[in-house]
Amino acid sequence: MINKETWEERYLYRFSVIAADAFASRVHLYMGKWEEAYAEAENALAKKSSLENLNEADSKMPNEYQSVEIINAYEQIQSSSTQRACWAGEELRKTYDTANDLRLKKYFGEPNKDGKYSIAKADGSSKYRCSFRTGEVYLNAAEAAARLNKLPEARKRLLQLMEKRYTPEGYAQKKKALDGMQRDELIKEILDERARELAFEGHRWFDLRRTTRPKMEKTLENKKFVLQQDDPRYTLRLPVSATEANPGLLN
Repeated sequence: MINKETWEERYLYRFSVIAADAFASRVHLYMGKWEEAYAEAENALAKKSSLENLNEADSKMPNEYQSVEIINAYEQIQSSSTQRACWAGEELRKTYDTANDLRLKKYFGEPNKDGKYSIAKADGSSKYRCSFRTGEVYLNAAEAAARLNKLPEARKRLLQLMEKRYTPEGYAQKKKALDGMQRDELIKEILDERARELAFEGHRWFDLRRTTRPKMEKTLENKKFVLQQDDPRYTLRLPVSATEANPGLLN
């Protein structure tokens, strides 16, 4: 039974009560159980709500294991070998407000000769270990609240995160825009903010799968690969080794 609320820095790879709350909020969000997702996210934030303030010069990367946001630091986001093979394209960068979003310079490195950007947020070093952090939990709470039509609560949690990610001018613009948004528009804004905030942390596939499942085209070694809208391949099959060892598992 997990009964330790949190761990000191050197033991952050261990699960805690707060990590269990954050994990539950994520699982319920993925399952569309909005009441449970909201309750668990609020449970976690009641115990730990600190965020890195990117307006401050000495702020850490939010997913760095020494960040004030870290709840559990078990997983390394990228190894040095995978990092060398990964680049961010201009399509993703264009989703950030170039004048006011402080994450743009924080998350991305310099472009290569092909115009693709290195990923500063996951440079392959072991300091970028993050399984759960408060930034994600704020977004879990905001989305679940919005889907429950608790719009004031959704705006509150989203704005608390935005205040630490945008310049004061950018935050003021976002706040004004959010105040006029109704449910569907607010949910879209939360999902867009989720894509920006959690970029390169392993959430995107699951978020696309549980929401829009868009058509995607990729070219690798001059060969085009297409994932159709609502493609069944958005659900990955269980490995054969798992089904052979557990015949009761259904794919």
